[in-house]
Amino acid sequence: MNDKNNSDNLVISRAVLSDVACTSCASIIERHFTKEDGITISINFATKKAQFSYDPKRWNENKIKKAMHSLGYDICQFEIETNDQEQDDGNDSVKNHEANSKDAIVDHRSHSHHRSHDHNSEHHQVHMSEQHHHQHNIKLRDLIELIIGWILLLPLLLIMIPNTPFFDMLRNPYGQLALAIPIQFYFGRKFYGGIYRELVKQKWPGMHTLVALGTTTAFIFSIYLMIINKTEHLYFEVSASIIMIVLLGDFISALAQKKATNGLESLMSLKPKSILKYDYHTNTEIFINIEDVQCNDILVVRKGENVPTDGQLISEAAFINEAMLTGELQVISKKINDAVIGGTNNVGDSFRMKATKIGKDTILANIIKAVEDAQSQKPKLQKLADKISGWFTPTVILIAILVFVIRFLAVGNDVQESLEIAIATLIIACPCALGIATPLAVAVGINKAAKIGIIYNKASAFEKITKIDTICFDKTGTLTTGNLAITKIYGQDKHINKAIAIEKYSTHPLALAFTLYAKTNDVGKPLIVTDVKEQIGFGIKGKYQHENLHISSLENLQKAKMPFSPFLKTFDFETVTASQKVLALAINQVITNIFILEDQLQANALITIEKIKKQGIEVVLISGDNEGQTLAVANRVAIETYFANVTPQGKSQIVADLQAKGKKVTFVGDGINDVIALEQSDLAIVMGTGSDIAKKIGDITIIENDISIVYKAIVLTKKTKNNIWLNFMWAFGYNIIIIPLAAAGFIIPPLAAIAMALSDITVVGNSLIFKWKKYKY
Repeated sequence: MNDKNNSDNLVISRAVLSDVACTSCASIIERHFTKEDGITISINFATKKAQFSYDPKRWNENKIKKAMHSLGYDICQFEIETNDQEQDDGNDSVKNHEANSKDAIVDHRSHSHHRSHDHNSEHHQVHMSEQHHHQHNIKLRDLIELIIGWILLLPLLLIMIPNTPFFDMLRNPYGQLALAIPIQFYFGRKFYGGIYRELVKQKWPGMHTLVALGTTTAFIFSIYLMIINKTEHLYFEVSASIIMIVLLGDFISALAQKKATNGLESLMSLKPKSILKYDYHTNTEIFINIEDVQCNDILVVRKGENVPTDGQLISEAAFINEAMLTGELQVISKKINDAVIGGTNNVGDSFRMKATKIGKDTILANIIKAVEDAQSQKPKLQKLADKISGWFTPTVILIAILVFVIRFLAVGNDVQESLEIAIATLIIACPCALGIATPLAVAVGINKAAKIGIIYNKASAFEKITKIDTICFDKTGTLTTGNLAITKIYGQDKHINKAIAIEKYSTHPLALAFTLYAKTNDVGKPLIVTDVKEQIGFGIKGKYQHENLHISSLENLQKAKMPFSPFLKTFDFETVTASQKVLALAINQVITNIFILEDQLQANALITIEKIKKQGIEVVLISGDNEGQTLAVANRVAIETYFANVTPQGKSQIVADLQAKGKKVTFVGDGINDVIALEQSDLAIVMGTGSDIAKKIGDITIIENDISIVYKAIVLTKKTKNNIWLNFMWAFGYNIIIIPLAAAGFIIPPLAAIAMALSDITVVGNSLIFKWKKYKY
């Protein structure tokens, strides 16, 4: 096993498994592949999905399928992905192709299609449709069999009612046998198939072994009683009722699990199947399949439709609901050249957009991949549950044998009573509840978070969150937007449009503030400026009609001894703070307007910091900006402890110093200059965009640059952690308490089957309640 991960070119693939009916199955599969070189596997029993990571020189899809088949399982869906290095290379290739030609993009997509199946491939969509149809047919068959089975079981249950001569005709032993045979060997066939797979192929007992042993023992013992002509009390109703109750419980549990874990499917459904494409050559609009969309295609998104892929708005305006990213039903106004995100919904009039990213490079595809990756990881609690589940069945079988022996030999019970208690002990044990408790809660939490723009890159975040007592924020791009905006203008309004007109030609970052101001304010008709020249450090100059325009810092213009216009008498230098930038417009060597620019706080920064403090968490601000700017932001958001002029290495050192004092530290940054600090922290939260998700810099990625979602992430992660523990404690506590009760003879076998089914349903139901519950953040 030393060379298991020696390869630098591991292939990652996901598979949907069939017939994995209990956690023992999952443990057996994982144990088998653990013994193999060049491959690792992680199975999420709640979603019935496995993630393989393997050396392509030793393993391939066919070899993995054969290995699974030898264990008695089939892979009904297999998706191959590349490793992270290949993905990065692929992304670079896409960028290079975009820069060259559309034909090159087609070639790239054709090549990568042979290399991997992603969620956007036509093959995958067809396969998913076929798989859903197949699963629907199986569910329909199971439902029909359940109904027929319970109809056959009903007479066997009626004869248990004492002093009812009306049912004497049903007490005929051969009639009972005739009713029990189809239930035992047809409707209960999955347990016999399971016991063959578990004992013959896998050499390890599982959940099917428990049910098959218990029901077959009761069935055979009933036939023995018929042979010796002791038919007063047969056990056909016991074996039949156990099978039907377990099948009913499995059916209800499967439906509930599907509802609890369908968040990923809802994300996948955000992308439309077809879209209108505008054809420049024919000046027409034609419908194309979403898989045929190429970079730089012009697409028409009609009212009510979801945006098909990431792109750039080329219409004048659009109104989009981005609830898919933020969870907030808030309509966002978009203007020409703004970015639009695939999966968001057009609530306004039709608009045109240019596709800029397709397939696995889109934000939605990155979200789906991140969710799947997180679901495939196992928290420590789940690993513990898996170990317990792996030894659970053989332990329960041993306990049942000991119960029979002790009851019959030591206590003095007869064979029938001793056997009944042993059967109840077998049937009441429920490793499945223990196995699904943690992964189901994790899956619900991950899907719930994804809907409000929170992506878990590591499942360990659920364990770390409860220990956090300090949170460190980067300033720029985290507490602030990172974009300077014009907050105050002095001078005559009639000159503002001139400043906006000349700043359109500037490449300086400060010029963006004028563009933003123009978008959000009515500034009149655009003006045409000529003879524009920009000089770094001295500003930008140009001509409008007979006027010479010059924009620079107020300090530069004053050094040039330019006088103030009479309309600037209200300007007071003392009102300018260290966090503000001051630009000025001079017309014909006279300063006519002064512009105050400031890095804007995130809209919910102050209230979010207050909420975090109420959670008992200390808040610290760490910034590379100067003392004045950092202090100004700290005061505005009520943060008492702050550090200014800090290098990236210095941020990491501050985190380390806090940890040395016994603090458990979360660092929140934008993932660019904060990588070292994020890695040093106990819990790393990255404020990013869709492209950041794939990088997995931190434990948690916040998709939208909204600090309020950081607080939501803290709350929801804690809620998920609590749900994980609640599920685990119920499942573990159930088995610890109920097995001794059955062994003591307090529970008859049919009630044991009901209790076993209810334990599964309770765990799933608790997860469903968590999924449906709305939290006020």
